[in-house]
Formats: sequence, structure tokens, C-alpha cells
Amino acid sequence: PRDLAAAFLASPEHQARRGRPFVPRVAARPDAEALDAWHRLRFGTPAPPGAAVPDLAALRESLVAGFAAPPAEATPVRLGGRTLSLSAPAGDGYARALAQEAAAQEALLRLVRALLPDGGEGAVLLDGGANLGLGALAMGFGAPRHARLLAFEPNAALRPHLAQNLARHGFLRAECRAEALGAAPGEAVLRVPRDNASVAFLAGPDAPAPPGWAEDRRVPVTTLDAVAAGLPRLDVVKLDLEGSEPAALAGGREALRRFRPLVQVEFNLWTLMRFADRNPFRVMEEWAALFPHLLVLREGRPVAVEGALARSTLVHEVLMSDRRYEDLILCHDLGWLARWGA
Repeated sequence: PRDLAAAFLASPEHQARRGRPFVPRVAARPDAEALDAWHRLRFGTPAPPGAAVPDLAALRESLVAGFAAPPAEATPVRLGGRTLSLSAPAGDGYARALAQEAAAQEALLRLVRALLPDGGEGAVLLDGGANLGLGALAMGFGAPRHARLLAFEPNAALRPHLAQNLARHGFLRAECRAEALGAAPGEAVLRVPRDNASVAFLAGPDAPAPPGWAEDRRVPVTTLDAVAAGLPRLDVVKLDLEGSEPAALAGGREALRRFRPLVQVEFNLWTLMRFADRNPFRVMEEWAALFPHLLVLREGRPVAVEGALARSTLVHEVLMSDRRYEDLILCHDLGWLARWGA
């Protein structure tokens, strides 16, 4: 099938038609049976129970994008009580750590479920630095009745795998965006390590890469404010941007004020200092000024970090830990906290 797909993608007919709008030749919308048949053709497995049925154009787009995806490794992981099969670039270092990463995303799933106990009816979820989609999947599973799932991944080597992983597990309407998130719209240099595409970062003008260590790609940059301008609401934001988290939040001040979303953000001392040239203490204080509540997970439960002394102590704890990073929760109220263990 892959050889046939490759021949189709290289055919003069496909090249001539690829830029034209797709006009379905049948009027009927796909039904659950059609979706199941499509899923078996695309992935070799039945459609997930309760998966939403998208329109024919979305099914076609996902099918063609999947056939065009680069060689991949299928890695089984557990998330939310499900066994997932994730597509990852062949030979990439991040693929070997997917099981550990999936375990870390269980907290995000529980967080979204506690925040949106009605299943997230109409919610808008945004994953900045979506990578292979584990965070987006965690949010989607936590709020299965969401209206939109936006996954931002500027690394072109990962984006086909991201789209495939979301579609394979029932999120065919998820929107995979090519922009990076930053403080202002424009362009930036994305520096991509050759052996681990997952730790690509936006490089500043004075951050030369050692020869052979990485390749540079120019990518578009947008802001949370620009994205949110076209949204009716914004409920959950996850940011894992290898040091660009402060810039992304700085570019979303109006969206944060207007929609008051809950934000899970990586606080990584190395990436903040090395890639963004930022002082972690000042970053922590900036975030505390944007949100009235800052929490960190301790023994599997969110714990509030209140006051400048507690925030300073947290920076010291992260510095002295083996990982050198923590996922922080930034929010405007704590009503969801009582539902954490539910």
C-alpha cells in the first residue's frame, strides 16, 4: 500500500490537482460505519469508540497526509488507561523516551478532567510545542467533548507524525499548525538537533550551533493573542517550548486577560538560561504577576506556591533536582482543585 501511495503522490494527476479545492463526488456525509472503514484502511485498526465523524474533505486530507508521512517507528505507550500506538521519526532519540513522557502527561489529563468536569463541552484546547502529540492527546482525552484542539508544532520533521497520532486516536478534526509561538509575529530560526527532533528551539542571533550538531530552519511565528482573536473561548493552554515559554506568554497577555485559561507550562532552567538567556527567578516573578495562582505537582498532587519566598525556594529545588525542570500550573482560580482526585 505504501508503494502504491508513493506512486500516486508522484503522479502527474496528483501534482496537477494538489492545489485545487477538493470537491466530493458524493453528497452524503460519512457515517460511523464509513469512519470505521476509513480507520481500518488508514491504520489497520477499528475506529475508537465514540470517535466524532468528520466530513469527507477532512478524511481525505488526513489520508493523503498520512501516506506522505516520512518513515516512522510505531511505539506503544499507555495514557489515560488506553494503549496508544504513536508514530515517531525512525531512529529519533525522543521515540525511545515516549513511555516515560506518556506517564508524565497523565497529570495533564487529570488536570483537564478536573477543570472541565462536563467533558469540556465546547472547550478550546491549545498545545504549544505539540511534538508528537502526547500533550494534545492528554487534553483531548481529558475533555472529549471539546470543540477545537489546536496543536502548534513548527518542526516540519514532527508535524506529519503529530497529525497521524491525533487522527489515529480519534481526533481527526484537530488542527496541526506550523507556527511557533512567540512574543511577536514574524519569523525565527528553529534549531533542530540531528539526533533528537523533539528538543528543537528558537535560536537567538547570538546562539551559534556547534558544527554538525543541528540544522537551522526558518519558521513562521505567531502569538497567543493573534490566535485567540479568532476564538470564542480558550480554556487550556499547554506550553513546552524549550525556553520560549516566557515569550509565548508575553505574546498572549490580552488572551490571558480575556479568557483566563489554565496554563500548564514547563519551567526548565537549562533551556531558559541557555536558549532564551533568561533569569529563572525573574521568569517565575513574571508569571506570578500574570496569574494569581501558581502550583507545582508534589507526590502526584498540585500544591500551591504562594509568595515570593516560596517561589524562590521552588527555583532552588528545581536547580538542585536531577531533572532541572518542573511543569507548573498557572491559573486564575482553584475551584478545579477539589475535583483533582475525582
